[in-house]
Amino acid sequence: MYIIRDKVGPRGDFPLVKLLRLVAAAKLGESAQSWRLRRIMGYGEAIGDLEARLGDQDTIPIEPGELIAAAEAEDSIVHDVVVEIDGGRILCGNFDSSFLFIESSEPSMQGVLREFTDVESVKDSPFRSEQQLRPLKRPGFFMGRIAFNFLVVLCAFVLCVVCTELLFRFVADESDSYVILGAARIAAWFAFLVGVAGGLLTSRVRKSR
Repeated sequence: MYIIRDKVGPRGDFPLVKLLRLVAAAKLGESAQSWRLRRIMGYGEAIGDLEARLGDQDTIPIEPGELIAAAEAEDSIVHDVVVEIDGGRILCGNFDSSFLFIESSEPSMQGVLREFTDVESVKDSPFRSEQQLRPLKRPGFFMGRIAFNFLVVLCAFVLCVVCTELLFRFVADESDSYVILGAARIAAWFAFLVGVAGGLLTSRVRKSR
């Protein structure tokens, strides 16, 4: 299997459309260029339509042009896609926003690989396991991450407020008790806002990969 880590554009995206176009061009003129979509996950109307069509099926037939058009649509972000060509003799796609890949021993794919600069050959492949290739459900991962971060920060905030109130009660007779309480409350609110902002930023960075 060959891993491709080339990056393009200001966001450092993987050139998935370039890979699909090159593979399609390399297979033109050969018989039985049948493409089947094994899995896809991402964002955008066209990607969502393909996810819905795939559903719980192992694979669905797809025209190369349709997949390329979906991947290069203005609102599309493809995080994960596996395409099977010619009955599995060629596998290619984008693995979990981590790298592009081609798995094939066909000589025509060597010409495709030469069009990229950061290419690595690896021995083990996760794509031959049916367990790995089962279609993925869209889990709402990013909103789940935001909600989890918010809950953690909220619990920390409540704990901080409770501690400051207890501190206030124990030092109620001291002249500087109100100063201590005010400073503690400000610190608690600051930690809360920073935590929420950090959670949103972390999820946004993960989403844009």
